[in-house]
Amino acid sequence: MIDSSSPDTRTPNSQNRTTLESVKGQEKSSEDLVTARLCITGMVQGVGYRSFTRRVAALHDITGSVRNLPDGRVQVLAKGTQEC
Repeated sequence: MIDSSSPDTRTPNSQNRTTLESVKGQEKSSEDLVTARLCITGMVQGVGYRSFTRRVAALHDITGSVRNLPDGRVQVLAKGTQEC
Protein backbone atom coordinates (compact mmCIF):
# COMPACT_ATOMS: atom_id res chain seq x y z
CA MET A 1 0.00 0.00 0.00
CA ILE A 2 1.28 3.47 -0.87
CA ASP A 3 0.52 6.41 1.38
CA SER A 4 1.46 10.02 0.79
CA SER A 5 3.72 11.56 3.41
CA SER A 6 2.58 15.10 2.67
CA PRO A 7 -0.42 16.06 4.81
CA ASP A 8 -3.78 17.10 3.42
CA THR A 9 -4.09 20.59 4.91
CA ARG A 10 -7.86 20.74 4.44
CA THR A 11 -9.03 17.80 6.54
CA PRO A 12 -6.61 15.18 7.88
CA ASN A 13 -9.16 12.36 8.12
CA SER A 14 -10.15 9.44 5.95
CA GLN A 15 -12.98 11.35 4.25
CA ASN A 16 -10.43 12.88 1.88
CA ARG A 17 -8.30 9.78 1.28
CA THR A 18 -9.12 6.39 -0.16
CA THR A 19 -6.66 3.48 0.05
CA LEU A 20 -6.27 1.32 -3.03
CA GLU A 21 -5.76 -2.32 -2.11
CA SER A 22 -5.11 -5.26 -4.35
CA VAL A 23 -7.81 -7.92 -4.30
CA LYS A 24 -5.68 -10.54 -6.04
CA GLY A 25 -3.23 -10.73 -3.15
CA GLN A 26 -0.20 -11.77 -5.18
CA GLU A 27 3.05 -10.32 -3.90
CA LYS A 28 5.25 -8.72 -6.55
CA SER A 29 8.95 -8.01 -6.19
CA SER A 30 9.84 -4.33 -6.07
CA GLU A 31 11.73 -4.76 -9.35
CA ASP A 32 8.47 -5.65 -11.12
CA LEU A 33 6.53 -2.64 -9.80
CA VAL A 34 6.00 0.80 -11.29
CA THR A 35 4.81 3.79 -9.22
CA ALA A 36 2.88 6.76 -10.63
CA ARG A 37 1.72 10.03 -9.06
CA LEU A 38 -1.14 11.69 -10.92
CA CYS A 39 -3.01 14.93 -10.26
CA ILE A 40 -6.47 14.87 -11.80
CA THR A 41 -8.16 18.19 -12.62
CA GLY A 42 -11.69 19.15 -13.54
CA MET A 43 -14.88 18.20 -11.73
CA VAL A 44 -13.45 15.35 -9.67
CA GLN A 45 -14.45 16.15 -6.08
CA GLY A 46 -17.92 15.30 -4.82
CA VAL A 47 -18.79 13.07 -7.80
CA GLY A 48 -17.51 9.67 -6.61
CA TYR A 49 -14.14 9.84 -8.37
CA ARG A 50 -12.21 8.29 -5.47
CA SER A 51 -14.66 5.37 -5.26
CA PHE A 52 -14.47 4.85 -9.01
CA THR A 53 -10.66 4.87 -8.88
CA ARG A 54 -10.67 2.32 -6.07
CA ARG A 55 -12.91 -0.07 -8.03
CA VAL A 56 -10.80 0.20 -11.20
CA ALA A 57 -7.55 -0.23 -9.24
CA ALA A 58 -8.87 -3.41 -7.61
CA LEU A 59 -9.70 -4.85 -11.04
CA HIS A 60 -6.14 -4.25 -12.24
CA ASP A 61 -4.23 -5.28 -9.10
CA ILE A 62 -3.07 -1.71 -8.38
CA THR A 63 -2.38 -0.44 -4.85
CA GLY A 64 -1.92 3.09 -3.55
CA SER A 65 -4.08 5.99 -2.40
CA VAL A 66 -6.38 8.68 -3.74
CA ARG A 67 -6.97 11.97 -1.95
CA ASN A 68 -8.66 15.31 -2.46
CA LEU A 69 -6.29 18.28 -2.61
CA PRO A 70 -7.19 21.71 -1.20
CA ASP A 71 -7.09 23.28 -4.69
CA GLY A 72 -9.88 20.98 -6.01
CA ARG A 73 -7.67 18.42 -7.74
CA VAL A 74 -7.47 14.74 -6.81
CA GLN A 75 -4.05 13.13 -6.27
CA VAL A 76 -3.59 9.46 -7.18
CA LEU A 77 -0.54 7.50 -6.03
CA ALA A 78 -0.60 4.12 -7.73
CA LYS A 79 1.72 1.11 -7.74
CA GLY A 80 1.39 -1.89 -9.99
CA THR A 81 3.17 -3.94 -12.63
CA GLN A 82 4.08 -2.44 -15.99
CA GLU A 83 1.24 -4.33 -17.69
CA CYS A 84 -1.34 -2.73 -15.36
